Amino acid sequence: MAQREMEGSQRGCLKLDIAVDVKTKKNASALAKALPSWKKCAGELQALGYEKWNEQHEYGKRRAVEGVFSFVKRIFGENVRVQSQTPAVREVKRKFLIYNMLQDMGI
Repeated sequence: MAQREMEGSQRGCLKLDIAVDVKTKKNASALAKALPSWKKCAGELQALGYEKWNEQHEYGKRRAVEGVFSFVKRIFGENVRVQSQTPAVREVKRKFLIYNMLQDMGI
């Protein structure tokens, strides 16, 4: 993602009061000219250390979620077959239900 797009996304999240966790470099400064969310995360990372910051923000869990989405899209495709929203939501729920059943069977 380009820097400008990332900054736009962070600003949008701030407007909607959505928490933004940005993994910064270990030597990042909270005093840098950057977005408030970036400064906040850089300061917390310096204060807490990486292990405690990671535990507090559960930063590494995104990978697991992305893996599930990737698996479901590989099996069922990215698109839904219906066009209206309510049936589309049902279709996606069915896909994840089948995914859970496959996981229970060890597949």
